[in-house]
Amino acid sequence: MYAGVVKWLLTTKQDEHWQTTKATAAAIDMLQKDKRTPFDKTNIITGEIGSQHFIVNDDLLSGTPSAFVPVKQMPEKITVQAAASSTTGALTWHYFANPANLDTLNKSVKLVKKFFVYDDKDNLAPLQPNTRLKAGDRVQVQLTIEAAKHLTFVHISDPRAAAFEPKEINSGYQYQGGLSYYQSVRDTGLELFTEDIPRGTSVLTYNLVVANEGEFTSGPAKLECMYQPDLAAYSGAERILSTVKDIVK
Repeated sequence: MYAGVVKWLLTTKQDEHWQTTKATAAAIDMLQKDKRTPFDKTNIITGEIGSQHFIVNDDLLSGTPSAFVPVKQMPEKITVQAAASSTTGALTWHYFANPANLDTLNKSVKLVKKFFVYDDKDNLAPLQPNTRLKAGDRVQVQLTIEAAKHLTFVHISDPRAAAFEPKEINSGYQYQGGLSYYQSVRDTGLELFTEDIPRGTSVLTYNLVVANEGEFTSGPAKLECMYQPDLAAYSGAERILSTVKDIVK
């Protein structure tokens, strides 16, 4: 098989997908039969983080496309060298942070989660830090995505605080705000999968019902491009107060 065809199969897979399982199997079989490097030459990136070395290359059939280097703190200096000027790559830093103040260093995408409470006339009011919810109250969760570029094959995971139960309990395809996505309702929260998020601002909403009393924390939602994990974003966390009994004044 021509090297150009192999290169096309691999590069287009980053933004497109093979429509059926048979097409996927046929593409993989074609790649396995060609033992040559799919590009003119293998591009190599070497680096040093602290005192630890790493090496990756873009030979996706037999190479090492990624490397993980654990560090206790962010090193003062990171050295990265490429064998050719046309070689590109991404360096991603994973770290622990206070969930109430999460933010992303990646300015290409931003995720904001807000809560709103329905009143008796179905009007929405923002959830305030001192707002006490009651069992049966209806709450809307609003996820706002700000993307500086077109995103493909996106997974959004939004954990649900134990105070709530989902208003919609069935999983399935949804269409909202110009976005088509698959919604998976789980015991721990909501998982959303979409093939396409356009550049600009997109808003997704879903409803919850207050079921338990107490003080809870709604964990941060996470957005990640499944084939480009360096394109990721986190929302902040929210403190939830709820009570079954009326508040004594």
